[in-house]
Amino acid sequence: MKRMKKVLSIVLSLAMILTSITIYDAKTTKAEDGDVTEFEVKATKNEQNLTMDASWSVPEGTFTRVAYYLNRSGEEKLTSDYYALPANDWSWSDNDKTNFSRTALDTVTKSANKEIDVYVGSGDYVITVVYYNGDDIVAKGTSNVIHYDENTNTDLNATYEINKSNKKVTFKWNIVGEAVKYNLFKNNSYANVNAIYNNTMSTTIELGKKYNFTIQAVDVTGKELATQTFENVEIENTDMSLKSAYGTEDGTISLSWESVSNASRYVLSVDGRTDINIDGNLNSYTLSGFEKDAIKKYTATFKAYDSEGTELEITGNTKTFKYNPGAAPDENDIDNVDTSNMVTLQKGDGTNSDYLINKNHGLEEAVWFKVFYPHNTATYHNERPNCILDKNASAFVFKSDRDNIINKIWVNQVGYDNHCKYFNMDGDCVEISTELFNQDFNVITLVMNNGNMKTFAIKVNTPAKATVNGEEQPITDGKIILPDENTNNKFGYYCNGKFYKSGEEVTVEGNMDFVSVAELNVKLTNGAAIRIDKGESGGIKFKSDVSINCGIEDKKDDILSSKYITTGTLITTSDILNDNDLNHSFTGTKIDVVNSGWYSKDNYDFCASIVNIVPTNYVRKFVATSYAKVKYNDGDEKIVYSGDDSAGIKKVSRSIKYIAEIVRKNNYDGFDKYKDIIDSFADAK
Repeated sequence: MKRMKKVLSIVLSLAMILTSITIYDAKTTKAEDGDVTEFEVKATKNEQNLTMDASWSVPEGTFTRVAYYLNRSGEEKLTSDYYALPANDWSWSDNDKTNFSRTALDTVTKSANKEIDVYVGSGDYVITVVYYNGDDIVAKGTSNVIHYDENTNTDLNATYEINKSNKKVTFKWNIVGEAVKYNLFKNNSYANVNAIYNNTMSTTIELGKKYNFTIQAVDVTGKELATQTFENVEIENTDMSLKSAYGTEDGTISLSWESVSNASRYVLSVDGRTDINIDGNLNSYTLSGFEKDAIKKYTATFKAYDSEGTELEITGNTKTFKYNPGAAPDENDIDNVDTSNMVTLQKGDGTNSDYLINKNHGLEEAVWFKVFYPHNTATYHNERPNCILDKNASAFVFKSDRDNIINKIWVNQVGYDNHCKYFNMDGDCVEISTELFNQDFNVITLVMNNGNMKTFAIKVNTPAKATVNGEEQPITDGKIILPDENTNNKFGYYCNGKFYKSGEEVTVEGNMDFVSVAELNVKLTNGAAIRIDKGESGGIKFKSDVSINCGIEDKKDDILSSKYITTGTLITTSDILNDNDLNHSFTGTKIDVVNSGWYSKDNYDFCASIVNIVPTNYVRKFVATSYAKVKYNDGDEKIVYSGDDSAGIKKVSRSIKYIAEIVRKNNYDGFDKYKDIIDSFADAK
């Protein structure tokens, strides 16, 4: 049950009620409007991968974030060092301000600082789930204890599952003691680009083809601890998925398909033509002899046979198509490319645009694989005698198999033959002029002389721009120089969550919109509040508000919400302070209460409190001053204190006894039922 608490405040000579108070002390926080709600968290251990799972029901309350912690049994360290991390190291817990509906975690393995790692084992561990409102803990649940013995396992005991729909095979294995990472080899080549730290990995394979896989566990020195091999892994396929073909002006047409399991050869017939035998290892074929000027329909039909000559039952082996000279192949469609994971292409100096390519592009990344400007700056360009690209053109340059010459490319449904002003392949080097690319996504299909095709996507991003208060600024060598300090930018500039000094040279990263900050002021309310709660010691609270004058009015919220601007309150006692100024330089005992959430965002005000004040200190005067601090991109800081603008007071001094006496003189101002408590405060000695 929540207990009702009343807070009584005196501002100047008036008494008033303040509700929804956040109470602070030097080290701990407590919810002002009630006790912390406890709830049940159930933890389980996954015996196969040695990780922890947890589940719970979302408690009632108002939350601003939720965090999840991994601790040893008997400890409760609720700091970011002990955020719970899953096997893939992605953190749920970094100030999660949105997903309050989560009711489960899975594959918890370690704390953020890596001090705790259940893979190593030999210990008792718990998961704690905490819901916060600002810095106040609203609800908290700690799981049952999960015990781990030292991991002495030496066997992978791996298994795999095949997903035909996305052409993926997923491997899972047991965690090996002392193993720090794992590798997966596909046909003797790495299937994983980065090291694997958990016990699962997925990779793509082609339908109807057999693969050999090896999983390897290694220790911190790179020594192999365990291996396991799977041979002839295959996604069995009987559906050829014969693709529509496209025609060329020289009377040829290309067909492509998915490989069929156990096919030793294919037999192709096209509208009564003599049957054509095709090797079962191929998945494309080029037909010739069509009427060059005619657009006609044709039907291609395949049969597949195993090594014994037995015909296989297959589907998707018939396709009716038009011979349409000059038409783009069906593959040249952006919908045929997975653009969910685009990676940045390297580019040469002088190339303003950014270029990205889909990760599973299927191209070789050796030697070049870069956008060059101009294109002739690419290595060995003098060995490309047939290149007629414009000398000032930039080009995407990459390596290709010189035995499979690319005769033609299609870019966004338009075809370009080799050795034209937009596309050239000499030897094993391919150049595609970036003049062919539109802003955003482009689809490119390469057509080889053996009929095979490769299709990938390139995304072009608009060159970055920089503005100051909405006005575009010149960018030189990728940098902008902000205006020198004046009355309109005394606190510098805000951009994308960070602050920059006036006159600073800034490297432009993406679009950057700088907003000048002319004024930043903090005002301390000339008064204080006392806390009234039966059975508990008194407390005192101070309130402040912050104001800002910036170049774009709508940016106030963003600026004041930046993690690089800090507001807070310094609190000490008058006998400690004496005649000194209360600021961060003051070396006497003081408490720095950092604001963790607005008391009222509409007013940009915040509060700071001290609780559990012993009765002997009710007569003691507590002194407060508030501040706002800006941390700039170079690490320097600028601080303003209450009263610095001469419009407000520098500090406020109040005691619990003084405030209670005022209330009593005003006949308790409607707080008669708390008369005894108020009197005890007022009569303190």
